[in-house]
Amino acid sequence: MNKTRYVTYGSMLLITFLSILSLLVSSCAVNQATYEQNVYKGLNMAATTYESTMETIGEAYKKGMISEPMKEKIIEKANIYWKTYHSAVLAYEIYLRQKTTDNKLKLDGLVQNMNNALVEFLEISQTNLDK
Repeated sequence: MNKTRYVTYGSMLLITFLSILSLLVSSCAVNQATYEQNVYKGLNMAATTYESTMETIGEAYKKGMISEPMKEKIIEKANIYWKTYHSAVLAYEIYLRQKTTDNKLKLDGLVQNMNNALVEFLEISQTNLDK
C-alpha cells in the first residue's frame, strides 16, 4: 500500500462516518420501523468502519508507517470506541424489546457517545496515516 491509498481510505472513512450520522439524525423524523432500520444500519456501518480501519492500521504498522507508541494510542482510542459501540448495541437490543420513550432516549444518547468515540478513533488513525 502506498500513502495515496491511505489518504483515499481516510476520505472514505469520513464519508462513511457522515453517512452513519445522517442515518441517525434522519431517524428523528421518521416512523418507528424506519428509525429501527436506520439505527441498525448505522451500527452496522460503524462496526465495518472500525474493522476496516483496524485492518489498515495493522498493515501500516507492519510496514513501519506507524510507530509502536502511536499504535498504542490508536488502540487506546479503538478500545474506547469499541466499548461505546457495544453499549449502543445493547441499548438497541433493549429498545427492540421495550419500545419506550426512555429506552429510545438512552439509545440515542449511547449512539451519540459511540459517534463521538468513532470520530476520535478515526481522527487519530487518519492523522497517523497521513504522516
